[in-house]
Amino acid sequence: MREPNKAIIVDAYPLPHMDETLAALAGATVFSTIDLENAYHQVPLHPDSHDLTAFITHNGLFRFCRLPYGLASAPAAFQKMMSIILKGIPNVQNYLDNVICFGHTRQESDIALDALLKPLQPQVLN
Repeated sequence: MREPNKAIIVDAYPLPHMDETLAALAGATVFSTIDLENAYHQVPLHPDSHDLTAFITHNGLFRFCRLPYGLASAPAAFQKMMSIILKGIPNVQNYLDNVICFGHTRQESDIALDALLKPLQPQVLN
């Protein structure tokens, strides 16, 4: 991704500070964690950016249609997207593709986990 990284504008969205994330967990006793599988590859890449990610192999020329790992703006763009998706869901914190759901009781944690899973359901893309 060296050449594409030279051509893109890096998103400056900040990653969460671990101290703030840990402070939010204070007093919680029940935790659920989710590590989103192939997280970046779940994000469609704008068609105008496909050619920027083109690469050649012995089998031909290929382009990424999904956000590739190694793209300089990928972590910030993914964090921004996840922050928007998870905004307003209580007892949920995330760092990139790692999401933690927590509560002071099992019931509180289950309510938060249920609220978390709804926006993470697979979406059909047009």
